[in-house]
Amino acid sequence: MPFRRDMPRTINHPDILAFIAVCDKLKDGNILSEQDLRSVEILAMIDSIFILKWDENEGDFQYRYWGTSVANAYGLDLTGKHLRKGHPHAFTEKFIEAHYEAMTQKKRVFLGGSLDWRQKDHRTWDQVTMPLARGDKVDETLSYIRFNI
Repeated sequence: MPFRRDMPRTINHPDILAFIAVCDKLKDGNILSEQDLRSVEILAMIDSIFILKWDENEGDFQYRYWGTSVANAYGLDLTGKHLRKGHPHAFTEKFIEAHYEAMTQKKRVFLGGSLDWRQKDHRTWDQVTMPLARGDKVDETLSYIRFNI
């Protein structure tokens, strides 16, 4: 399954809709902040979350947080690594573009695909990515990802 973006399957995924509902309850459609990540509702989903921080010097995102279910599905922990080094596959640039767009345009982006690059093409994923604020700065993205077998 190739990398896909803004597909109805992802946009209407029940777990993603539930995550968005939690985010909207916390912020009413506005940008989540790192303080919001401490809410009971978000903490209940934290194992399926990853956070990327934009590194202007590298022109790349760096993994700031990598949830346990994400690490289990991928078979590795990418915390601290840059995206281009942790994702050696064909759609890396599109993935970076999508996260950069979510961050700079302050909107939600829906992505999906399979883990074929990890020899797990049977394992598909759907995610929503949105901007994340720390203080007054928005230079991170927050993603909620669900894996399907």
